[in-house]
Amino acid sequence: MSQTYRPSRAIEASIIDYLSDCFETDWSNIYVGLSNAEEEGFQIPGVVVALSDTTHENVEMGSQNTYREALVFINIYATSNSQRLDIKDYVVSKIKLGCPYYTYIINNGSVNTRTETGRLKINIEGDSPVDFNIDKNDLPLEDRFRHLITILVRTNKVES
Repeated sequence: MSQTYRPSRAIEASIIDYLSDCFETDWSNIYVGLSNAEEEGFQIPGVVVALSDTTHENVEMGSQNTYREALVFINIYATSNSQRLDIKDYVVSKIKLGCPYYTYIINNGSVNTRTETGRLKINIEGDSPVDFNIDKNDLPLEDRFRHLITILVRTNKVES
């Protein structure tokens, strides 16, 4: 039986797929994946994407139709400070003009079809290193050179 990703999952997957395609073209050996460093297959250097809060703004006063806007965290895990800076600048350059929005059809738990159905509007809200206030040598390897990019994403699709 075929199913589709719902909007929140489609937003997250669209950003991951877009960044994966970009990194495959321009870089080598950069992991791009979902949610957190505990994800199976995670490796450093890596970029992980996690959708957080979502708001639903009415299209017009009195309408039940809404626009969806999601807060998304893009965590960068690097092997050095220089690499952290290079990867974060690369990610910002790729997402600041938006990215494709895909719909996904799933069969038996796996994506069967990915179709571009629009563009995500992206506003960069934050772009900063993650500082744990601990000596870097005392941190796990994945946390020594971390960076967080915080974005607001809008589908520009009316939801009823």
